[in-house]
Amino acid sequence: MRKTLIFLLISSFIFASSPQFWKKEGISELLKGTLKGVSLDWKGIVFPSDKLTKLPEIREDFIFALEETKDGIYVGTGHQGKLFFIGKDGKVKLIYDAPELDIFAITKGPKGEIYFATSPRGKIYMYSKGKVKEFFDPEERFIWDLKYRKGYIYAVTGKTSAVYKIDLKGSGEKIAEVPDDHIMKMAFSENDFYLATSGKGRVYFLKKTEPRLIWESPYNEVSAIAVWHGKIYAATQGTRKKQEKKSTDSTSDHILSASSSVEVVVVGSSSTETSTSAKTSLGLKGNKRSFVYQIDPDIRKAQIFWTNPDEYISSLTVYNNELFAATGGKKARIYRLVSTEKATLYEEAEGKEIRTLIGASHLFFSTTVPTSIYRVEKRKETQGIYESDVLDAGAIAKWGEIVFLGEGIEVQTRSGNSPVPDKTWEDWSPSVNSGDKILSPPARYLQFRVKFLPQGKFHRISISYLRYNHPPRITNIKIYPPNVVFKAFAKESIKGMADSINNKLTKTDRILTSAGKKIFKKGYRTIMWRAEDPDGDSIVYDIYLKAGNKDILLQKNWKDNYYAFDSTFIPDGEYKIKIIASDIPSNPQQDALKTEKTSSTFLVDNTPPSIELSGEKIPFTVTVKDKGSGVKELRYTKDGINWFILSPQDGICDGKQESFILKEAGVFALRAVDRHGNVKTLPIRR
Repeated sequence: MRKTLIFLLISSFIFASSPQFWKKEGISELLKGTLKGVSLDWKGIVFPSDKLTKLPEIREDFIFALEETKDGIYVGTGHQGKLFFIGKDGKVKLIYDAPELDIFAITKGPKGEIYFATSPRGKIYMYSKGKVKEFFDPEERFIWDLKYRKGYIYAVTGKTSAVYKIDLKGSGEKIAEVPDDHIMKMAFSENDFYLATSGKGRVYFLKKTEPRLIWESPYNEVSAIAVWHGKIYAATQGTRKKQEKKSTDSTSDHILSASSSVEVVVVGSSSTETSTSAKTSLGLKGNKRSFVYQIDPDIRKAQIFWTNPDEYISSLTVYNNELFAATGGKKARIYRLVSTEKATLYEEAEGKEIRTLIGASHLFFSTTVPTSIYRVEKRKETQGIYESDVLDAGAIAKWGEIVFLGEGIEVQTRSGNSPVPDKTWEDWSPSVNSGDKILSPPARYLQFRVKFLPQGKFHRISISYLRYNHPPRITNIKIYPPNVVFKAFAKESIKGMADSINNKLTKTDRILTSAGKKIFKKGYRTIMWRAEDPDGDSIVYDIYLKAGNKDILLQKNWKDNYYAFDSTFIPDGEYKIKIIASDIPSNPQQDALKTEKTSSTFLVDNTPPSIELSGEKIPFTVTVKDKGSGVKELRYTKDGINWFILSPQDGICDGKQESFILKEAGVFALRAVDRHGNVKTLPIRR
């Protein structure tokens, strides 16, 4: 019944004749959609991704830390500060409920023991053989990262930004401290140790106990760090810092790639940054921009390796000799970073952000809103789906052909009249082939989805649609004062009522006025109006002069939004202008729509005032009468050059009849003017 009702309503609509096209091609457009079990590479190709498996639910606000062992995975949470274990059998076990609020870091020792760090009032605990005990207390507020390496546990902290080295007996010492707010992350290569900080956004190389600054970010936080193929990869976010020499980094349409050379900051030098080239990806406005920089510590150079199309980067990890970045802001996404010009949207999960990402036997990651943990399997999804964002046609539209490029896919559409798909929307249509007519009924909104076979690929799509035709709108009509024409009209030879301005001036009053100053043209009236068409159709106008109930056609199919006519051909009196706007230039005659608007009343007065004299002696009375616009002034002259104004007896010249007293004798002339500029001259002798 609902579909029948919609059809009956839509069938009475008139549709515009010019189709529109909705195209989805390339990374920037396809990223607007939702990916379920599919990946998107740097070439703009969508294909089935590796399979995501959701682990058993842990009902906590946040999951900050993950660590895999041979038996399962350990999970650190916030803001309840709990350590959980999820076994390979899928069972969830609470290991410890810490007195602190958060567990930000977990690492495993050489014998399978688990070390985890809590904050605030940071402490390190050890879990071994079913028991938890306090392992080391650095007396720091925050412990941000924890790693086991070569017989020692390393911890990095804030607010003192220190590095601690702890042996397996729980005896530790502070081995380094850097001048920053927090050390957020650490990373190891075969022989080197790197630190990432927040506050000044720096990367340090730690040589024994001496931290050496090797790079300073343009942003105030390095949120993640990894070592891959001998290079350091640092993720930045936060506020761009004010520097003496500003970076010339810029962004372009390489959505999943970036490269821009910068100078690396060394110890004792001021922070500088020099851009030599730019191929950066889609960044966010304002401070919501995050980058991955590639740093070569040997030659002390850095470049933008990738610009995140989402709001921030939470994690970097190396898995199977590939570099992955986890992002958040609006969608929980993982990108595989291949080179400075290549990156793939590898996985997208339900949620607004990925909090942590680790690579071990598998990739594991946690999301928030909702809070979940996923494992990435090295096998392809069998039911991958790409759902587009929603097309807003701007009005009720009927859908035309759907043309797409891909193989091993099924394409469907659905339509509705709410901006977010809900129960009021139509069901998904049957699958269509490229070149078919869209099966979804007319509506304002449309969405498509692509279902993938295991080897399927999707490249691009184009959808045509025709909107319900809307009539033009006339928003106002302005009648200029009598005798006013603009200098822009100067080339026009105005011959009569039906003649008008030929200049191609298409803007409104402001533009017309700026085209030239006002000039005087006796008896002419200028009309200006504002009009628009919601569908962008071309408009023509029929212009009428309304005299009472009678409409007199001045001009038909007029294309401009101004008109001037000679009013001396019509009797004095009150008139209105009626304008009918039609979109017929852009629509078939039977589908074209019209709208009309009538101006306020205006006066046509082309008759000069009369002058009457009374009395033979001096002074004598002069009476000026004007039945139309009223008396404006009376002047007199004796030499024909200098004209002197007279004041009416009542002191205000504002009526249709005014009396004046003249005390001059001799030969002179009187000149009366009404408010429409009509003039009467009378020579007299007294």
